[in-house]
Amino acid sequence: MRAPGYARDVTPHIDAFAARSAFFRECYAQGPSTRLSFPSLFTSRWDTQIEQELVGHHPFPVGGSERLLAEVLRDNGYDTAAILSDPYFSPRYWRGITRGFTRVDETAFTTEPRLPHNGARVTQAALDALEVQGQKPLFLWVHYYDAHSPHEQPEALPVFGSTRQDVYDAELKLVDREVGRLLQGIEARWGGKALVVLTGDHGIAFDEPRHATFNYGYDLHSSVLHVPLIFHAGFLPVRSLDGVVSTMDIAPSLANLLRLRGPLPYEGVSLVPELLEGKSSRPPELMHQMYIEERKWKQEEPLERVALRTERWNLLQDRKTGFFELYDYRNDYYETRDLALDPLYGATLGALRKQLTIL
Repeated sequence: MRAPGYARDVTPHIDAFAARSAFFRECYAQGPSTRLSFPSLFTSRWDTQIEQELVGHHPFPVGGSERLLAEVLRDNGYDTAAILSDPYFSPRYWRGITRGFTRVDETAFTTEPRLPHNGARVTQAALDALEVQGQKPLFLWVHYYDAHSPHEQPEALPVFGSTRQDVYDAELKLVDREVGRLLQGIEARWGGKALVVLTGDHGIAFDEPRHATFNYGYDLHSSVLHVPLIFHAGFLPVRSLDGVVSTMDIAPSLANLLRLRGPLPYEGVSLVPELLEGKSSRPPELMHQMYIEERKWKQEEPLERVALRTERWNLLQDRKTGFFELYDYRNDYYETRDLALDPLYGATLGALRKQLTIL
């Protein structure tokens, strides 16, 4: 999504989609990278709760005791299909993450020639999946990877410049084009009968010096957790919502909207009151975790960092050092001014520390 005041119009199709949907402007991922975010998105559970098999390499296999969203939908009578864009998500590389999908399409990255950007193949595979649907309702996960590092200028798209951010913007333009094609295909096939959710697994930042080298994955700052969240269906009112929500709220929201049967051991909350009535339903705090499972191999603490987010504040704790940082992220988006040592914010810091301890 285009940030407020951003000069480049890189996502016109997604922006237009948000304008006719329920758009949560303040959605945040649980963790700062794909492997620290997708399991919590699909299970609606904290990384510290999710069973992982500590074998081989990361991303580690998702344990058999976990109930992933695709499994819940499959068990509720849905056909389930995943359109993958990168070998990272292949069952051969990340065991368990696609559990519950009866069809897993890898043609985007297995078809020759291999391409640095395969968004067009992803879209075509998704449109093909819509056409072969049988009698069951379909749950379709479509994942685009084109804006992921290493960044490379896409062919036949605007050249904004030579920096990584410039190239990333061109890649976003490509993703937006393909998402627009897919949305057009869904509309032609289903009209207002489809329920569409658009989101991301983490953000990416280019602010210097903090993210000059590593653009995500190493901290819990707002810029690397902030993602779009859009719900669209014929029965959902058009809304723009500013309350803080989490990607962990997606699974319980779908369970509520689709009346899915349990067990559903979700930690997130249903956003149906927001979607249908515009009323806030979830607690005004989010917790984020940076949980590095392989630290256990060295008998080190795997929960390296935690954060507490409210409607205004982002409190960060480095659990290795015990050091706290406090940011007014609504007014300081890139969190350049640490308020933790400012006596004017001592009461705020104390209250937030107490709430984070409780969580």
